[in-house]
Amino acid sequence: VASTTRMSSVGTSLKFRRKSSQSVKSCDEISPFILNLELANLPQSICMLVAHLLGCAEIDARDASKDCYKSLEEVQFDLQRMIRDPKYVENVNGGMPNHSIDEYALYGRDEVISKCETLLEQNRQGECSGVLISGEAGVGKSQLARRFRQLVLNKGGLFLSGKFDQSRDVIPLSVVAAAFNTSCHEFLERSTQNEKKALTKRLESSLGFQVRTLMALIPNLQRLMMYISGNSSIFLPAPPNQSCVNVEHQTHFLFYMLLESLSMVLLVPVVCCFDDIQFADPSSLGFMKSLLIYSSRQKNLFFIGCCRDEIGDFSAWLDSQESGPTLSRVHLSNLNIDAVNSMLSHELHLTPRLTLSLAEILFHKTLGNPLFLRKLLESLIEEGSLHFSIPRRRWTWNTDRIQRMKVSDGVVELLTKQICTLSKDLQTVLKIASCIGGSIDKSTMDLLLKDAQIRSPTVAISEAIKKGFFIEMESKINFVHDKVQQAAYSLIPQDQREKDHLRFGLAICSSVLPSLNEGNNPDDVFFVAMNQINRGASEIAKDPSRKPMIAELNLKAAVCAMKLSDFSSAFNYCVHGVRNLYEDHWQSQYDLSLQLCDQGAQAACALGNVKMVKYLASKIHANSRKYEHGLPSLYFTAKTLRESALYEEAKDCSLGVLRNLGQHVVTLMNNDSLVTRIQKTKSMLVILDDAAILSMKQVEEDRVIWTMKFYLELIYTLQHMQSSKMVTISIQMMDMTLNNGLCCTSPLAFAIFGYLIVSLGDPFLGYRMGKLAINLMRKLDLVVDLSSTLTSIVYGLISWAHEPFQSIAEMHLAGHSSGNQSGDVSAAGWNYQQYLILSFVSGEKLPSKSS
Repeated sequence: VASTTRMSSVGTSLKFRRKSSQSVKSCDEISPFILNLELANLPQSICMLVAHLLGCAEIDARDASKDCYKSLEEVQFDLQRMIRDPKYVENVNGGMPNHSIDEYALYGRDEVISKCETLLEQNRQGECSGVLISGEAGVGKSQLARRFRQLVLNKGGLFLSGKFDQSRDVIPLSVVAAAFNTSCHEFLERSTQNEKKALTKRLESSLGFQVRTLMALIPNLQRLMMYISGNSSIFLPAPPNQSCVNVEHQTHFLFYMLLESLSMVLLVPVVCCFDDIQFADPSSLGFMKSLLIYSSRQKNLFFIGCCRDEIGDFSAWLDSQESGPTLSRVHLSNLNIDAVNSMLSHELHLTPRLTLSLAEILFHKTLGNPLFLRKLLESLIEEGSLHFSIPRRRWTWNTDRIQRMKVSDGVVELLTKQICTLSKDLQTVLKIASCIGGSIDKSTMDLLLKDAQIRSPTVAISEAIKKGFFIEMESKINFVHDKVQQAAYSLIPQDQREKDHLRFGLAICSSVLPSLNEGNNPDDVFFVAMNQINRGASEIAKDPSRKPMIAELNLKAAVCAMKLSDFSSAFNYCVHGVRNLYEDHWQSQYDLSLQLCDQGAQAACALGNVKMVKYLASKIHANSRKYEHGLPSLYFTAKTLRESALYEEAKDCSLGVLRNLGQHVVTLMNNDSLVTRIQKTKSMLVILDDAAILSMKQVEEDRVIWTMKFYLELIYTLQHMQSSKMVTISIQMMDMTLNNGLCCTSPLAFAIFGYLIVSLGDPFLGYRMGKLAINLMRKLDLVVDLSSTLTSIVYGLISWAHEPFQSIAEMHLAGHSSGNQSGDVSAAGWNYQQYLILSFVSGEKLPSKSS
């Protein structure tokens, strides 16, 4: 309305007049009229519309037919466009405008955006737990995820987001932890005092002391707990991760409990969005699978994952999740010609009829890939084929020149050519960053740029951000797309890459070594350094003096990766460590060789790699100076064989070790000898009261501890074989405990013996053994390790004869919770099954299927 009013006032003051029947024959007649409109500060689009109506839109009258209106429908379309998109009629204030292309705009996705809104509404109704957005590189998956974010924020929700890196040179779950850390900061900023107190109370009640583990992963959660909580015990150091049955499952459960607590306290939708999940580490991928299962039970939790089409190894998981009833799937394809034209019209502030000819050319050259299209536009602007005309106050282009131009086969080749036109310093910045990965810590980047003697690192980084190669996110610098990183890396000569990786790795490592030597836990920068060093393997071989240090560093990295349940990385670090040992390492580097092989066997055991565990155990056995030095690898061998259902071989392995340790397991074939042996053990227990047993000394001799471990491993194996040896082993474990003292397996020895006594008709002594097992577990600080397993044995197999079913059911429910907290999902599941059975038998109402 304002534009129309101003246009009317200008029209009355114009000196230019002509009869309605008079035709316009040259732009000399029109230019003064248009100039007066512009001087009146009318939007450029209005001025152009008038010019095109008058029949002359170009400075050169010979080109007038290209832009002038051909029909009333064209005029009506442009006017409607101005009404729908007010930004379109913004004035261009002279001079060269900012020609950066909008990286985040979505074109041609109206139906998809509408589906996103529907999915969020379905989630609120409990009908949809998540969505997987797939498509080829550069198709706009990240932009769609950002649109989801805006929709969630508009509804007052909480949006967690993270992006995985193609290099994967980070601590497992670090992307997930960083997303939670950012969201906890947002919660601190937006929540009321009562909401902060409610979240703290809920976490303390549901997680107990395990909240310390969560605080160690999420610094902003620690800020919240310190600010609100009056419970000082939660600020003690987190329990060591090696005490958990499975750190990965434990962490998944803790993260979910935080999500659920945030959702319940804020009473708003909580959305977890992870981009480029085809690059996710195994631990993070496992968390996302768990999150999908959890979110299907909670209305206000919603999962978003973005991934590539062409990742073959990932497709199996995608297909399995797609079959789930609550998981939706959105596939993005390249833009069609109309969407490409809409994009050009919006970016160049021209009507679609004017940009159509350019859109047709660019569509055929890029096949409608949004990333390729944006980068091609930037390239055309850089070389002048697309430029802003000052006299005409609009974007113009040379159609013939663009049509003839040879365009790269793909976006990577185009980006490579663009990077080659940059200054030497800027190219160096991009190459260094590409060696590290898709994301690099600012402090690390500064360190490497100083080492590369860049004159002004800050200016170079700012220029790369300005030109659209980097984006800045808190303490990190990220490539805008992994294709940009790929293009920059391709410019480094093949024979130079390993040299650069080694040089960068050593430089980064030198900055973190002082902290590691002080006993501090390594952060993701250390893992980045180690991956860089190991990628320079051929360069390391040229300087053997470096090998011992690099082998030691790989051992440290393997130990840390095991604590984080990144077993694959831990095994690879051990392999790299062994490769950097001397040829005579079993003589000259015995301790380091033994530690690397032991750690490798443990990692291979976690991965279920029977062949590799047996190989490493054989190497240790052939070269160890004492038999005891080979016990850890033999233990992992027996465990791996059992978990691979090779029970006979696992039994032989454990029995062989026990024989070498001086133990003789004999099957008791007749009842008389069995009863005599049991009575002897029972008489020893009658003499000792509970206080005496609980005050027994703890065993320090490794040989005794390993004997107990192999006995317990043998019991786990024999329970699959219906062997009578289990009775004998149970008695021998009890005798060893009573004669030598307590160790980490003693609570289980008491529990198993208690079950044996109950099955032989003495429920009272069996019940006492069960209670002693629970008390020993607490005394030896083994709650995290054994709580769920002991609950299964004591309350599932012993206490049923002494306690009400309702009480035992509640204990099984507690065992289910402790199993989840420790990562023992097998024991957690068994306890929950027993809880449901006993609740049903007791006449209690069972929980709903969704819960």
